[in-house]
Amino acid sequence: MRLNIAIVQIDISNRKDENLKKTLNLIKGTILQGDIFILPELFLTNYETILKNVVREDDIFFTTFKKLSEEYPEKYFLTGSVPYKKDGNLFNSSFIFKKGKAYHLYDKIHLFPPMGEDKIFKSGKKLGIYRIRGKNFDLKIGVIICYDLRFPEISRILAKSGIDILLVPAQWPLVRISAFKNLIFSRAVENGIFVVGTNRVGLSSGEVFGGNSVVVTPTGEILNPEYFDERVIHVSINPEKYWKIKEKINPIKDINEEIYTLRSNVEVIEKKIW
Repeated sequence: MRLNIAIVQIDISNRKDENLKKTLNLIKGTILQGDIFILPELFLTNYETILKNVVREDDIFFTTFKKLSEEYPEKYFLTGSVPYKKDGNLFNSSFIFKKGKAYHLYDKIHLFPPMGEDKIFKSGKKLGIYRIRGKNFDLKIGVIICYDLRFPEISRILAKSGIDILLVPAQWPLVRISAFKNLIFSRAVENGIFVVGTNRVGLSSGEVFGGNSVVVTPTGEILNPEYFDERVIHVSINPEKYWKIKEKINPIKDINEEIYTLRSNVEVIEKKIW
């Protein structure tokens, strides 16, 4: 089994059209090297222009990625997150595209007050487990977004529900980049899963964003060099290798629920995407 991950690490401007065009060029430039392409959080907009770049059902964002996924039907495109308007509310939402269809995966639960997210967005209430399948892989993924990473309970719920890989689109600043990498590492090892952190680069709202997108294995191995510039980072993983290790060391199986319980009021759904 092998999954080829393509992390699209980009600088994000305040122009939706510029960000969309640049992202497509980067993806198409390495399209043959990835099974799943993963973008950063809010890849269409800087924080100061969120309300100018809101996405609705008829938006160019949807038509563009539906067309792309029709052109490359064997690929998955996880579009980080976008400011998505539905039912009169604005959410920080993650979508994945496959064979011309858009699948709404997740709305960010933990909103980040220092960037004013709690004043702009409504918090999500559901978690999802999504099964992706290709020629050389059949895996379950889960998605959380940026600040969610600081709350281990949400990752543990997904791990207990059976995911193989946790995907974490982010806009994480350089000044706290060590925390980003350490939290990715911790979520991987404590849950025995792969964790993929996709972070942006560049300057926005007075913050320098730190890049350093990373793939960490269930045993804590970092599988790629960490970069600070705009690029596509390719990482190939073989989950079967780590499933064998899990037969000996399985932190999810070994939770002692006589001492404490992990009960969730969050609805967890499971879907196939192919």
